[in-house]
Amino acid sequence: MVKMSSTSASQPFVFIVSTDRLHPDDIHARKKIRKQAMNRAGRVRRMRGGYGKHNLLQYPDSLVHSAKQPSIGPGVSICNSWKDTWQRDVLQNAIPCAPPSSGYDQMRARCNFDILDLSTLTSLHVSRATAHSLSANPSILRDIIGNRQWSYLNFIPSRFEHSSLIREAAECVSARVQQWLASPLHPPSRKIIAQYLRALKLLQINLDSSEGYLQADVLCATELLGLYELLNFSTDQHWTCHSSGTAALIRARGPHAYKSEFEKALLLSHIGQIFHWALDENIPCFLDDEDWRKTIRSVSFNDSSFSDRCDLVISLWNCVCRLPYHLQQTLDILSARKELILKDRFRTLQADLRQVRHSILQWCNEYHQHSLSMNRNITMDESLEKEKQEEALGFGLTCLIISNRLIFALDPAAEMSSENEAQSLAARILDIGGSKASRASRGQLFLPLKIHVANTTRATAQSWRSWTNISDASLSPSANLCTLSRRIFVEWCQLTGWKCT
Repeated sequence: MVKMSSTSASQPFVFIVSTDRLHPDDIHARKKIRKQAMNRAGRVRRMRGGYGKHNLLQYPDSLVHSAKQPSIGPGVSICNSWKDTWQRDVLQNAIPCAPPSSGYDQMRARCNFDILDLSTLTSLHVSRATAHSLSANPSILRDIIGNRQWSYLNFIPSRFEHSSLIREAAECVSARVQQWLASPLHPPSRKIIAQYLRALKLLQINLDSSEGYLQADVLCATELLGLYELLNFSTDQHWTCHSSGTAALIRARGPHAYKSEFEKALLLSHIGQIFHWALDENIPCFLDDEDWRKTIRSVSFNDSSFSDRCDLVISLWNCVCRLPYHLQQTLDILSARKELILKDRFRTLQADLRQVRHSILQWCNEYHQHSLSMNRNITMDESLEKEKQEEALGFGLTCLIISNRLIFALDPAAEMSSENEAQSLAARILDIGGSKASRASRGQLFLPLKIHVANTTRATAQSWRSWTNISDASLSPSANLCTLSRRIFVEWCQLTGWKCT
C-alpha cells in the first residue's frame, strides 16, 4: 500500500510500504511513484542541456557545439523555435540517410532466401548421380542450404544490378527455392516457369550474338539455369543435357578466357561435370590439353582446408583428366582385331596408364600426410571438413580403380595384381560409404557415384578374374597380344553407366 507521511500532508516525498500486492486500481499512487523516480534524472538532463535529445551522443562533440549557436550577424536576435529547428536540421544532415536497398537485397528479402546458400551445389563433385540423388530425396536440399563455400555465386551480388542475364537467372533460381521450402510437394508454379522461360530466352539471344558466348555473364547465367534444372527434382535427363551444353560453352570460350577470379570460379564449378560427362559419353576430356591444364592450375589456391580450389584437390584433377581418353582407347583396342592392333600404340597406352596410376598413388600419399596434420586440430564443429576430405579421397580411389582395371584389361595374364588392387580399393570405398560422413547430406549428394563404381567393380570381379584362365583364347600369334574379352569389359562399363558404342 502507498501512504503519505502523517507529519506533513504537503510534503512531496512518496514512500512505499511493502504489502502483499500493489492494488491494480491504485492508478494515481503508481503515477506519483513513477514521477518521483524520474524527477532527479530529469533535473540532471535539463542542467546538462540534453533533455529530450535521445540520440545526442551519436554525434561528434564538435558538430554538436557548432550546431548550438548559429551565427547570422551581430545584434540580431533569434527566436528559440527557429534555433531549435536550425539545430535539428544541422544534426540530421550531418549523418547521411541509409542508402536504398539494392536489387539483390530486395530479391533476397522478397524470396526470404539468399542464393549464396546454394554454393554446395556448385562443388566440382557434382555429377549425374547428384542430380539423381536430389530427385530421389529432395529433402537433402534443406540440410545443405547455408553451408557456404567459395564459388561463382559470391560474385552475383556485385553483378546483379549491371547484368540483366544474371538478374533474371538468379531471380528464377531464388523463386524456385522459396517455393520448394514453402511447399516441397508442389511442382514449379506457372509464374516460376514463366521466369525460367524469360531467362532462357534472354540467354539464347546473347548466345546467338556474334561474340555473346565469350561474356562471363553469359556463362554465369548458363550455370545458374543449370542450378534451376538441378532443383526441379524430376529426372536427371534435363540437367544432364544442360550440363553438357555448359561444357560445350566453356570449351568454345577457350582456355585463355579465364583470367579473373569470377571466370576461374565459373570454370572450377564445372570441371567435375566435364570430366564425368566425358566418361559417360566415352569421349576424350578436353581438359586434358596442356593449355587447359595450365588454366586449371591457375585456379588453385594455397589453402590448408579441403576446399575445391586447394592445391591438393586441383592436383588430383590434373592427374586424372586423361582417363576418359584412356577408357576410349582401351575399348577401341578390345574391339579391334588383334592382328590390326599396332604394338606401339598398345605399349604407349599401357605406359600412360601406369603413369596415371603412379601419379594417383603419389597423390594418395600426400593426401594422408595432409589429412593427418589437419585431423589433429579438427573438432566436432568441423565435421564438414571431414566430409570434404572423404569426398576427395573417394574420388581419388575411384580413379585408381578405373586405371587398374584398364591396365588389367590390356594384359590380364601379367596384370592380375591390378585387378586385386581394384577389388581392395572398391572395398575401401564401400567402407567410406558406411561412414558417418556418407550419411550426412553432403555425402548423400557426392559419394553415390564413387560407391556405384565400387559396387559394379565388386559385382564383376568373378568374370574378370576367371578370364585369366581362358586368356589364351584372345592371344593372337601375329600380334602376340593377350587382352580381356570385349564382352566382359563392356558389361562393366554399361553397369557403371558409360557408353560403349
